[in-house]
Amino acid sequence: MSSGLTHARPQPTLLLSLCPASPLSCELTSPTAAADYGVDGPDLGAKVAAWKPHIALGAKLSRQYRKPVAFTEVGYCSGHCKRTHAPSATDYQTHAQHYQALFEAFRNESDWFLGAFWWNWNTDPGRFAGHSDDCLTPQWKPAEAVLRRFYRATAPQPAPPGAPALCMGAGACTC
Repeated sequence: MSSGLTHARPQPTLLLSLCPASPLSCELTSPTAAADYGVDGPDLGAKVAAWKPHIALGAKLSRQYRKPVAFTEVGYCSGHCKRTHAPSATDYQTHAQHYQALFEAFRNESDWFLGAFWWNWNTDPGRFAGHSDDCLTPQWKPAEAVLRRFYRATAPQPAPPGAPALCMGAGACTC
């Protein structure tokens, strides 16, 4: 499957993780990471526009290092990232808008942008149930429909697990 990118020769990829302290490396630890990194907004259009400084930074680094860029971790809580919070329909819609905003913001950036690694896609089918899950995964939430649409998924969506969520720890989401 072609990514649509063409290069004269294979190039190592510049991996970029956004962080206020260092634009080249960090771990997202804040439960309000979307707002912390300036990619939040009251609606989809504002969220798309909020990506502009990050697009400019990625394009600049790509030109500077003459390498394509991949964002190594992009993820959004589907609420407040607290195990004691039951997300509302509005929380889930906002969650989905964050994913859609990234796709729309980077739609015309394929000359330097290779894509993003999504945090968190769980492979343990019993770790979460989707509904009443305030954690980062888009699985079995409206955000998954956004991913399926932009990736042009053709296989049917798998059924959600029958087991209840088994998120580890207490406090802020770690799954």
